[in-house]
Amino acid sequence: MPTNSHAYATFEALFRAHYNALANYAYSILKNRQNAEDVVQDVFIKLWKNQPEVINTSQVRFYLLTATKNGCISLLRKQAGQVTTDPDELQLAAVPDTSQEDKDEIKKLVNKALALLPPQCLVIFKLSRFGGLTYQQIASELGLSVKTVENQMGKALRILRDYARQNNIPYIVLLYLIYGT
Repeated sequence: MPTNSHAYATFEALFRAHYNALANYAYSILKNRQNAEDVVQDVFIKLWKNQPEVINTSQVRFYLLTATKNGCISLLRKQAGQVTTDPDELQLAAVPDTSQEDKDEIKKLVNKALALLPPQCLVIFKLSRFGGLTYQQIASELGLSVKTVENQMGKALRILRDYARQNNIPYIVLLYLIYGT
């Protein structure tokens, strides 16, 4: 861990120069401001503690971008494993004239639908739909082939479509509720 004042001054300048851009980049992936800021703060903490030699190199920007992207993906994987969707993700407040009771029912409906997805399928679905990653990016991050990602996405959409049909919910309405648009 660097302890001299020159290293700290360099680190602080680096933080001030890149924090906002990295937080915006993380937000574009996570769609949650607090989570995005947490990821970027963790990146800087890890840089200070574990990679002090990188601070004064030309690769520091690459390190920060890569670490931020990887932190976002890790968070999405963790969230996918929990099979929960918080109200911020659903943007239920945007649904007009919706009582809290209705919002709770919508959340339960979405959680039931997502809980039907097998674990790997759920991770891929969330990385694609909530994380905004391309199939190629997902394949690269998870060490899978693009074809496997395509197959898993097709499987996820089939499962969600069947769930909607079995519960007399128009498929497009279920997708709207999941994506929160």
